[in-house]
Amino acid sequence: MNPMIVIKIGGSAITEKDEMEMLKPAALQKAIDCIRQCVESGASIVVVHGAGSFGHHHAKEFEINKGIPSLMDKKEQENKMLGFSLTRQSVQKLNQLVVKAFLDVGVPAVGCSPCSSWRTRQKELVSWPKKTIGHLLDKKLVPVLHGDCCIDETVGCFILSGDTIIKTLCLSFDVRRAVFLTDVAGIYDRPPFEPGAKLLKSIYVRSDGSVEQEIGTRVVVKVVHVVVAVVEVVVVIVVVAEVVVVEVVMAVVLVAIVVVVVTVVVVLVIVAAVVVVAVVVVVVAVGALVVAVAEGVLKVVEVDVILIVVVVVAVAVPLVVLVVAVVVVVLVVMSAVL
Repeated sequence: MNPMIVIKIGGSAITEKDEMEMLKPAALQKAIDCIRQCVESGASIVVVHGAGSFGHHHAKEFEINKGIPSLMDKKEQENKMLGFSLTRQSVQKLNQLVVKAFLDVGVPAVGCSPCSSWRTRQKELVSWPKKTIGHLLDKKLVPVLHGDCCIDETVGCFILSGDTIIKTLCLSFDVRRAVFLTDVAGIYDRPPFEPGAKLLKSIYVRSDGSVEQEIGTRVVVKVVHVVVAVVEVVVVIVVVAEVVVVEVVMAVVLVAIVVVVVTVVVVLVIVAAVVVVAVVVVVVAVGALVVAVAEGVLKVVEVDVILIVVVVVAVAVPLVVLVVAVVVVVLVVMSAVL
């Protein structure tokens, strides 16, 4: 299996969250086109989408995430389970729309609703179908998961979030990148619609999981926890209107390596050429001096002085060239790395 890329499509990015089951077709299509390019590049992709206005309204109305209290009477329990079913029906509608959008552009997507196979206890995940997802990826299929209602062994029912699914995937597979598609420019220090909200260019995560910046959004904290849990995952925040090119980093690294190698080779060739020229100069100079002595043009003492000068110059020039070459290589390597 190729290294995996997990892509999260934000529910608010592809739905009108304040309107019941209202899709943003244009935004969804942009997200699909971005992911299609990733699939066509040969990457193993798992998609996780939020519910947005599909599911949230029912889940909130029936308080699904609070579970089934022990004091709840039979009628209240039946009503809770009705809400559970309505919530599931709604999120499955969105999942089917997302999968259909993939199929329409030739991406072999498969909807994978967590309800039937993901289990929690005290709202903590205890089992999930890792092998099934692995088999789908082996067959070059694109699993499409989503936040969903799940059965909890202790509290009865629970909303399994897309962020929990992403964290689980990152901990269990060879995930190289977790990509979040949003309808804003990135992560802000507070909800982006609030006055004074600032876009964070980078987030420093300490070894204990805390972050240096003050961030006032629960969703962002969940994203940070994904980064803490999986050090190898690069979390990229992109706007759905922009194209996600997941191979840019690798391309930059390869270009830097090529530049360094070519520079080293060129420098070595130049140094070798200078050494060869210096050796030739010494040989020619020695020959000329021998002839001059034989013909009585120069005395032996004079020849010794000239020979010393020639040898010093012949050795000094390659050394100077070598020092310059080393400096050039160091500068090229530093610029390539930075």
